[in-house]
Amino acid sequence: MPLFKNFRSGAKVVDQAVNLDPHTWTLPSSYKPAQPDGKQTIIPDPRVFSNVFSIPCETEAQSIETLLAYPDASHAAVHLALLECFRNLRAGAKALDVEVIQPPSYDETKSAVPASPSEPTQLPASQKWDLLIKLAVTRFTTWWSGIELLLNHANAYSHHGGSRAALQLTKDYLPPLDILLVWYALMLNSEAYDAACDAQGANATRLKSICFPWPAIRDVIDMDKMQLVLPRSAQKLFTNITSQPCDILEYIQSPPAYADTGKVRIETDLFSEVKRHEDIMEESHKLLWIRSPALQGSLIRAGLEYLDFHLREPNAVEEEMVCHQSFGLRLFWRTHRLFPRQYKTFLKEIGGIQSEPT
Repeated sequence: MPLFKNFRSGAKVVDQAVNLDPHTWTLPSSYKPAQPDGKQTIIPDPRVFSNVFSIPCETEAQSIETLLAYPDASHAAVHLALLECFRNLRAGAKALDVEVIQPPSYDETKSAVPASPSEPTQLPASQKWDLLIKLAVTRFTTWWSGIELLLNHANAYSHHGGSRAALQLTKDYLPPLDILLVWYALMLNSEAYDAACDAQGANATRLKSICFPWPAIRDVIDMDKMQLVLPRSAQKLFTNITSQPCDILEYIQSPPAYADTGKVRIETDLFSEVKRHEDIMEESHKLLWIRSPALQGSLIRAGLEYLDFHLREPNAVEEEMVCHQSFGLRLFWRTHRLFPRQYKTFLKEIGGIQSEPT
């Protein structure tokens, strides 16, 4: 019997004890003045991330509880913070001092005076971002080629879930932000991600079972500056695997003479995949939910809306069917797809597309 059979009828009725409509709330007529030495308000409230470690493992019995444990409002909150980090990376790329020298033009007529060398000019801001993406793709391919070393190291030194539980990356194994950006874009293209995992041979199953590392990302994001600050152990591991500096902005300013792109070939146009997600970065920044005092309530409502949408439209798995939905619903949809195994199990259970064996 499908796990959601008994859940469908009750999904349309919101618990009357929880009033989710802010327009009906009764607000106080006045508030106490803030005290100079009072407790400082922290936004986003750290409590909104408290359930980010709730990521079902393979050893847990399949039930409604495990299927609904992910995505949670906490995972979506970290997702919002990561989108801000991506946008700040883009802003940092546009501010780089990158000059280009145009080659001299070819002239068929002979001249006694040699052509003067071209003056260096600033690369346009949009092209600086494109340059960063192209370098990030190259760096990602190198990192992806060496991911077996990373997985084996993580399995030996940080994995405590037993041999049957899926490995999840901790903060000591996180790659830099530009690598996360390309990985993020690749994972959101399920067919391309499956193909990239299959190219890893014996590691394919492990990679397909990995959830995007939300707990680790939460641990390393500076929530004031919305920047990713990797621990030294993660920086050193990345450099050991790729022979490249951890900071891509440093990499652009002083590129190495040679960089190995790795042995694993990824057929997908990763540059185009990353470019597809620029709109969601800008939309997220414009709405700025991550800085809203009402963030937790907004995410809880968005999660309920997402579940209700899937129960009404179990076959809504294409971008075209979701792109016109609310921002919150689309945020949860993206967050769900960033745990491929859990997402496929969920779709299979609600009567959507059947997940193929991996």
